[in-house]
Amino acid sequence: MTGYHSEMISPRLLLSLVALSLVACSPQAAPTPAGGTPRSTSVTTKTPAVTGGAQLQFTELQYDFGVVPDTETLLHQFMFSNTGDAELNITNTKASCGCTTPTLEKTVFSPGEGSQIAVSWVPKGIGNQSQTVKITSNSVRGELIVLTVRAVVEPFLKLNPLTVAFGAVPQSIPATRIINIDCDSQDLIIDSVTATHNAVTAKLLAPPVNGRARLEVTLNPGAPWGMFFPKVKITAREGPNGKPSVREVAVSATPYHDLRFDPPSFAVGRIPLNRPILKELIVTRPGGGPFTVVEASVVGSPVPDMHVTIEPQPDGSTVKLVLRSQGWNTQTPLSRTNVRVTTDVPGDQSRTVPVFGVVGPPVK
Repeated sequence: MTGYHSEMISPRLLLSLVALSLVACSPQAAPTPAGGTPRSTSVTTKTPAVTGGAQLQFTELQYDFGVVPDTETLLHQFMFSNTGDAELNITNTKASCGCTTPTLEKTVFSPGEGSQIAVSWVPKGIGNQSQTVKITSNSVRGELIVLTVRAVVEPFLKLNPLTVAFGAVPQSIPATRIINIDCDSQDLIIDSVTATHNAVTAKLLAPPVNGRARLEVTLNPGAPWGMFFPKVKITAREGPNGKPSVREVAVSATPYHDLRFDPPSFAVGRIPLNRPILKELIVTRPGGGPFTVVEASVVGSPVPDMHVTIEPQPDGSTVKLVLRSQGWNTQTPLSRTNVRVTTDVPGDQSRTVPVFGVVGPPVK
């Protein structure tokens, strides 16, 4: 035909066009954010309205506060309604911890009526934390509903180091360590610094400046012999009206008189049933000079054949103590077991070395 131009469409091309049109008309899934599955901060219930009774329906069952300082009191409102056709009676709201308080203005709700449960939470400690509130009611489904709040709690005070480890130190010489204190608030106020034992002294070297300070911790002469675990407590706040934040710093030391026990205990760990026990420690005299371990005996052991051998070393200023047993066939804690050591060194004539561990099958 003249004056008219047409193109033939092949069957294969026609099928392709149809497939593309179907894809274009299909609903598309929402893209997932970079980094994988997004973190959910709430769970929305989808239960439809029911007949024949009350129905307690929450709009969310979980709430994540994210990252918060330990000086904040957290508050969230969990909204709910009665989606049934009878009167709803909420009979109990029970928190999993005394740090969490649920508040409900009233407990009886007509069909279609709603309200909220206010959950107030004062987190204790730091790190990932969660608390729950259990809700019971006359809901026709009869289920126990659990509300959950979560948070990552960061300390108001950031300490470096987090603990103070003096290690083995002579009882006659003071030892000092420094803790650097940092805070995001420029208005840092440190109200008090106290130690749980009078053998430890803790003091600020200067008032905080721009949220920073330095704390000096001293182990005083005459600290108790052996393993020693006091604490230092720091109470601080943001500004004059801020909520107090308390940080406890664990302190560890092994003060010794003239003889040093290394390690300071027989830590045998978990020994399988009917397996031999073998653990040793070394007694030295850092100041030099010979000495004698006159006797070493096991006290309070539930394992009948547990005993200690004394092995003097060639240098004359070192003695090895070896704790031995052929084993035991019954699960038994060793927490009350000690080794009593008698020497000829004034001030160290009698020392008690603890034994830590348990005899028993592997923990599953």
